[in-house]
Amino acid sequence: MTNSSTNPSTNPSTTPGAPTAPTAPASKPEKNRYRDTLHLPKTPFPMKASLVQNEPQSVKRWQAMNLYQRVMESRVGREPFSFHCGPPYANGSLHLGHLMNITLKDFVVRSQSMMGKLCPFVPGWDCHGLPIEHKVMTDLVVTKPDGTTDSSKLDKVMNLPDEQRRMAIRRECQKHAEKFIKLQASQMVRLFLTGDFENPYLTMQPAYEAGTLEVLATLLERGLVYRALKPVHWSIANETALADAELEYQDREDVSVYVDFEAADADAVYDAFGLPAASDEDDD
Repeated sequence: MTNSSTNPSTNPSTTPGAPTAPTAPASKPEKNRYRDTLHLPKTPFPMKASLVQNEPQSVKRWQAMNLYQRVMESRVGREPFSFHCGPPYANGSLHLGHLMNITLKDFVVRSQSMMGKLCPFVPGWDCHGLPIEHKVMTDLVVTKPDGTTDSSKLDKVMNLPDEQRRMAIRRECQKHAEKFIKLQASQMVRLFLTGDFENPYLTMQPAYEAGTLEVLATLLERGLVYRALKPVHWSIANETALADAELEYQDREDVSVYVDFEAADADAVYDAFGLPAASDEDDD
């Protein structure tokens, strides 16, 4: 019997015109041969953040596990830490000022909680004031695609009797505030703020207004509220009082006039202002 390895008719390598068998490549040194000599940490999370996909998933996971409620339950009976936060206006989306403010305050709340203290966070919103009212009145003027404005809605409201006009504007302000409370709350949650967003405090809640009146009544009983001379800055356009911070001053120059009036009792005038009595030399 003939061995096929030596028979030229059956061995392709010796058959004339037959393709040559590929030669096995020489072994190359392993590219990462030092990998096994390094002691590197192993992490279960990927290097790519994929925030667009992961952020909503993290928010849902925190809400499903009731993270804030579980933290508060674990701190029952611990040393309390009260952190009072001024609420933002409910009149628009969050901006960079909100971002800086709320994240810094969230650092305080979380750090105190991580130190074992009972540090609840109840978000709140200021639902009153000129910014909301001004925005509502501005929205009553509709801008058409051609650039012209339609003020029929505003005219209709302004032509109502005084009491009906006030109630209509207040209802629109309440709707405006409710809309942006929901919007800002959802944006805060997307920023991974933890708090009792299901039960916020709102300045337009009857309970909050009643609490404000009770505090005012207590101050009146203690004699801490009194009438004095203080200007009330009034906005003619918005028909409401303005705070000092809402005033804008314009530089101008006026002519000054100095008038000298003779006093019937000059000594009494000098005594009233704590000045030395006038001498004959001063009269000259």
